[in-house]
Amino acid sequence: MISIRDLKRETGLKKKISIELKFKEIEGIKILSPVVVNIEIENLGMGFNVRGIYSVTVELQCRRCLVLFPYKLNGEIDEIYTTQREIYSEKKLLTMDQLSTFKFNGEEINIKEAIRQNIIVSIPPYPLCKVDCKGLCPICGTNWNNKECEHLKEIDNESFEENPFYKIYLNLMKKDAKPNKRNIKKKK
Repeated sequence: MISIRDLKRETGLKKKISIELKFKEIEGIKILSPVVVNIEIENLGMGFNVRGIYSVTVELQCRRCLVLFPYKLNGEIDEIYTTQREIYSEKKLLTMDQLSTFKFNGEEINIKEAIRQNIIVSIPPYPLCKVDCKGLCPICGTNWNNKECEHLKEIDNESFEENPFYKIYLNLMKKDAKPNKRNIKKKK
């Protein structure tokens, strides 16, 4: 909770704050470090604007090799806190400002929920432990980042028929892929 008692006196007053928030997990994602938040709160007259940055380390699972790895998230926060109550019907479209508006009562605001929501949307949908992660063997499950297996040669020799989409994936991942001749237009 952050006290805004001193900001309520006059519109335009600002206050800078640095805090640490602790979460164990958010939506099933393990939080490895406290969330470091540096914000500025401004009295807008009709409410308070909370703007700043945050950083946290979370534990994600690699999409290709399934290994858990630490991932540093840095994000921005820009939210409005107001005491005004608005009733929305289900059919009314909300603006971006209305979606990032939080309600508060009294002389303190709680930014924990706003930070939680910002962390959720900052998590990459397809996390990779490293950019060139080789993934797992689809036959034996060997992590190709650690060692190669005998199936790798079979897949490279195109004798692997179990998953035809995996061949397409491997061809796309090759660095020396040739340009598609159909997409190249001849100059006249």
